[in-house]
Amino acid sequence: MVAYSVVLNQNMGTRHRTALYPVLLEYVLANPITDGFQFLEKMMAHEDHEMRVAAVRLLEVRKTFGDEDFDFEAMKEKAIEGMKEENVQLRRELLEEQLTCGTGTLGEECEVDTFLEDVEEEEECGSGSGEKEEADD
Repeated sequence: MVAYSVVLNQNMGTRHRTALYPVLLEYVLANPITDGFQFLEKMMAHEDHEMRVAAVRLLEVRKTFGDEDFDFEAMKEKAIEGMKEENVQLRRELLEEQLTCGTGTLGEECEVDTFLEDVEEEEECGSGSGEKEEADD
């Protein structure tokens, strides 16, 4: 969570750390951020008033970051790129597994590589977006 990093850095200070810095650091180590909503919900319910104030600060930073700094288009592109890479990797692993047939050797390695090169080219050309290429008659 970017907001957590910002608030933590704000509490680190340039000359000295605030009293909240080690508390925030210890809290995130004990409660890793896997779901931002649940993390903030737990902080808002914390018995320490300073932790609840820090949680409100996180909400403010998160909103500001979303409104002003967050590049949704870049995030979308990165997510799509990662998905394509994962798809190629998973397809490669599946084909290699199917072609080894439990023997531990890959007898048709050239065909797998050729197929995967074709898949990668299709995804680079954007044909993975639901449009099918029409064959020339």
